[in-house]
Amino acid sequence: IAVTFNEAVKSTDATNLANYEVSVGGATTTLSALAGHKITYDATKRTAQISGLFLQPSSSFRLA
Repeated sequence: IAVTFNEAVKSTDATNLANYEVSVGGATTTLSALAGHKITYDATKRTAQISGLFLQPSSSFRLA
């Protein structure tokens, strides 16, 4: 999953798993509560790339 911010953010904030929540099927959890996730941040594109998050095809989710 890629998240593009509309303004510059600190790399430490963008890559902190505790700053993200994901809701799937009404159940919400922080990414830091789930093992195996990694975030890389490209400051020039203002985009955080979240890896290790596996969703079922056609599943609905919300990232906050």
